[in-house]
Amino acid sequence: MALSNQCKGLLFTVCGVLLLVPDSLMIRLSAMGDWELVFYRAVLSGIVFSLVVMIECFKSKSLNRLMIGWDGFLLAAFTTIYFCTFVIGMILTKVANVLIILALAPMFSALFDLLFRKIHLAGRTWFAMFLCLIGVVVLVADGVGTGSHMGNIYALVTAIFVGAQFTMMGKVKYESVLPALALGFTFPALIAIPFVSTLTLPSESIAPVLIMGLIILPGSFLLISRGPQYLPAPEVALYMLVETVGGPFLVWLFLGENPGKFALIGGIIVISTLAWHSAVDLKQAKTMGGKGIQLKESDFCSGKKILHRFLIL
Repeated sequence: MALSNQCKGLLFTVCGVLLLVPDSLMIRLSAMGDWELVFYRAVLSGIVFSLVVMIECFKSKSLNRLMIGWDGFLLAAFTTIYFCTFVIGMILTKVANVLIILALAPMFSALFDLLFRKIHLAGRTWFAMFLCLIGVVVLVADGVGTGSHMGNIYALVTAIFVGAQFTMMGKVKYESVLPALALGFTFPALIAIPFVSTLTLPSESIAPVLIMGLIILPGSFLLISRGPQYLPAPEVALYMLVETVGGPFLVWLFLGENPGKFALIGGIIVISTLAWHSAVDLKQAKTMGGKGIQLKESDFCSGKKILHRFLIL
């Protein structure tokens, strides 16, 4: 039985995000300096992406995949920017602040989709974003603090460019997404080099770094990058919050670092919201034969149709 677009998008996105969940644990286990970690994560994941692109070019017997165009370069630039600003934000402000601000990424993606792709996001997805934002706030409530204003600004820049990245993933043709990501994951290594004090890896850091750079980052984004081909980019960004919930719980399970008394409540809110959103997605896909519901601009003149769009679409 052929899968609907919604089902394909959810399958790629959820599998990719689940693979990304152990990333936080590997970061803690690596016990490395921030810029050293950025360098190795970028180099290793960039190598994997580059190998995948080379294999695809070999299979197609064409180098056309390397012609990513301006949209592809924008995708690479957005990926590079958020890769770096995320690290700087984590250095300068509290982790809880960064997580809360990053929960705004799906909303930025929805705004970019509306402005640059003229795509109207379903009302239920806006509602899911709002509930997930509340869930993330509850999740990290114990760790929220004033932090550094500059660090909060870097976190906000990260959220903006994460949203822009997912919008561009949906806009760029898929064969150009992988080479663009290869560039986007490699460039941060060049930026990090001046700040790296040593390139020597401690023995205890080798395994976590290799797992992150060769498996978690490239594997997750190879899958996640397929999501915007079938789902609205903001929905894909929304499911990234599973990593926000799952990461701290894995660290708690393996390292004994309690994420706080509100973590379970916040996690339940986020996961329940995403489960509801997925169920409605799949139910609609089955009802509409995978085509989804199409509304014209004139439909918005009716209050009844607006309510229908918000609650059902």
